[in-house]
Amino acid sequence: MSTLSNDEVRIGTYEHGENKVPSVTQVLSHINEDYIAQWANSLGFKGIGYRRELNRYAVEGTRVHSEIEHFLTNDLCMTDPVDKTMGFMSFIQWFNDMGYERNILIEPIMLEKSLIGKYFCGTIDAVMRIGNEVHIVDYKTSSNIGYKYFMQLSAYRYLLEEIDIHVDKLTVLQLNKYESKYKQYTIDIKQNEELVDSLFNGFINTLNSFNSIRVFREIKISDFGVK
Repeated sequence: MSTLSNDEVRIGTYEHGENKVPSVTQVLSHINEDYIAQWANSLGFKGIGYRRELNRYAVEGTRVHSEIEHFLTNDLCMTDPVDKTMGFMSFIQWFNDMGYERNILIEPIMLEKSLIGKYFCGTIDAVMRIGNEVHIVDYKTSSNIGYKYFMQLSAYRYLLEEIDIHVDKLTVLQLNKYESKYKQYTIDIKQNEELVDSLFNGFINTLNSFNSIRVFREIKISDFGVK
């Protein structure tokens, strides 16, 4: 795995020394994807505001994360499912299928923690020991699961390795917003080390581009001496 020179990663808030560093999601938003524009256009045809709908999904996603965190930090006790989001119920279905049905212990190691390095930061949904393996687990309620999510997890893996937490697998849980169903996407790092390194290298290249463009935006066009 690639390393960044003299990096220092810590658990804390999104501030490193006197300078803020970009988050993983900020960096990856630098990559445009066609399906987002198509979705925005389809909303426009229906008379639905793109920003308003995006905010609605963000609020719902935050609630799902909060419900999962509460479940995992309260001795895995299921409370009354009334008024719970369907995304949370989808997670419970996964938890039952992966844990209870297979008699596999699922043990939360880290939940909703922010890791900050000299170059970038990120908030990890969960690090879990599932059986004998450590997974970074990211919950998504998006209908589109693509390579960017695994670039995100490869960056989180780097941050965790810097604080001596070894990761075996990268897992994205796609939680259905409408019924208690899920899909699990997992990359075994040991079996796909070259792929994971490529994902992280892609993230670093995107980070460099993100930082360069951020600098250019601070330059006035007159500074170029164009006449």
